[in-house]
Amino acid sequence: MKWFICAVLFAGGFSFLAAQTNEGSSDAMRAQIREITGRVELKAPHQEIWVNAVPGDYIEKETIIFTGFKSSALLMLGNSSLLVQPLTRLSLGEISAGGNNEGIDLELRTGRVRAEVRSPVGGKVNFAIKSHIATAAIRGTVFEFDTLNIRVAEGTVDFAPVSTGRIPPRAVPVSAGESSFVDTLTASAAAPSVIEVLNLSPPAPAGSAAPLSPMETPVTVTRTKDYGSLTINVHVTEKGN
Repeated sequence: MKWFICAVLFAGGFSFLAAQTNEGSSDAMRAQIREITGRVELKAPHQEIWVNAVPGDYIEKETIIFTGFKSSALLMLGNSSLLVQPLTRLSLGEISAGGNNEGIDLELRTGRVRAEVRSPVGGKVNFAIKSHIATAAIRGTVFEFDTLNIRVAEGTVDFAPVSTGRIPPRAVPVSAGESSFVDTLTASAAAPSVIEVLNLSPPAPAGSAAPLSPMETPVTVTRTKDYGSLTINVHVTEKGN
């Protein structure tokens, strides 16, 4: 009887120590597809076959996501969300949770994503997304990234080229309302630029000049991007001017 009691106490003590050892350790966290538009496909690790994704699917580490033409997928990554836009190929790296903290590491191979990074209540999130050209490291923000260019809507992103030597490249902080890109000639991140939407107007008829902005002519540069139904004139001014 005494031997039995000792064995129970020993087992209980071992369980307590194991619990103490595992406390605060990171557990694997899976991403989940919340919404899908069009054709979205998944390829699991070490598999050659692509399968059609459906809302509610869970995605594990090293799974590749592909969105077709006019297709998109909304992913939930813990407290954060990621909109994978059309013609994008994305790979999920490390996704983990420990205590109140989350760690998310993604690889954008082609295409564009929009991320809304949110920290858990009482904790923090380390969110990084990289391409073969640049890396964006974030702790709570909203931004768009297309492997080369970044545009921030909320918060601040540390944006840097991918390291090609022993000395890490300098990260450029890009804040809300700013954009940056990697200058492939100098292998450095460009100084952030402030972006202002000046006006929305129907597209100009073929062969005619683009509609003039109601504001006076910019002193720097005006870029026009055609989204089909609307033409958005974007005024880009160097930060600090």
